[in-house]
Amino acid sequence: MFILPKCNDPKNTAAGGPGRFSSLGIWETKTARPASALANNLPADNAGNRFHGGFYGAGTMFGQVLRKRRASRTQVQGWHGKSSAIFPVQAFSSQRRKRWSERASVKKAVQRAVIGAAILAVASASYLAYDFGMIRFNHPSIKDYPIQGIDVSHHQGDIDWKKLAAQLNVRFAIMKATEGGDHKDTRFARNWQAAKEAGIVRGAYHFFTFCRPGREQAQNVLETVPNEQGTLPIAIDLEFVGNCDKIPTVEQLTAEVNAFLAEIRSTHPGKPIFYVTQEFFDLYLKGNESSFPDHYLWLRSVFKEPEQEKCGRWSIWQFADNGKVDGIEGPVDLNALCPTETGLAALFTETAGR
Repeated sequence: MFILPKCNDPKNTAAGGPGRFSSLGIWETKTARPASALANNLPADNAGNRFHGGFYGAGTMFGQVLRKRRASRTQVQGWHGKSSAIFPVQAFSSQRRKRWSERASVKKAVQRAVIGAAILAVASASYLAYDFGMIRFNHPSIKDYPIQGIDVSHHQGDIDWKKLAAQLNVRFAIMKATEGGDHKDTRFARNWQAAKEAGIVRGAYHFFTFCRPGREQAQNVLETVPNEQGTLPIAIDLEFVGNCDKIPTVEQLTAEVNAFLAEIRSTHPGKPIFYVTQEFFDLYLKGNESSFPDHYLWLRSVFKEPEQEKCGRWSIWQFADNGKVDGIEGPVDLNALCPTETGLAALFTETAGR
């Protein structure tokens, strides 16, 4: 605690009598301003010594008190000064860092949520675009693959076969007839008859399940699929998608498939068609062709042309599962016959001019 000098104290005058503190805290006399040395808070050489002894000392003490009070106020209010030595802010800094950390965490969470939502939106849009046939990876031309067709089941609903017959890319239709030992496709009979009336080459396929004996499944086919001239051979759908949980060995699969074909051979003597995915082909047929009866290969490959030596080792290529054709609402599987396939091409001689 200190007492400021009185304004009219003769000890604090300098060549001018009584004076006062200016708004800047500088002592001013009535007749003269303090020397420049005093104005800069520096001691003067002569008369200013008396000034320095009074005003300068008091001003210095006054400034120290102000700084202390500001420092005290800073500690309470938490203002972050430039010098931690003058303004202690450790408690404040800890709280501030905590708030910053919390805000940063919230910001990151929001950013992740936005990015996740954007990725989901793009994925959903891509799936819908693919599902509605807006995106397709294969577009084999009629020039390169002149005989093209579709495969259908009850999932396609009511089909306008006359509209289908008018299109160049629907020369044949392979329709689902049976599945397993007892399931029959609900629309097979009407599709079979309507396709015949429209002049489209027909074929029937059986979805082969791994959980029923081959002979039982063969009986289901014999009860459902008519034996008619001018049709494609019986096709056997061999794949994991939609099948039971059992994963057969190569030996088990070949045994059941051979039993199935032996049962239907008397009624459907032609060389069968095996529908397979690339995955299934690599696991069971590749390198084991001699274990299976002689067959045509119907290969699914919706992203690129099959790798089996172009079409030297496959007969039918399923190149899309999201095709669009007049006469069917919704997506449908699209197929192409290998241009060099001679065993099946004879069926299309009558409709070659369409």
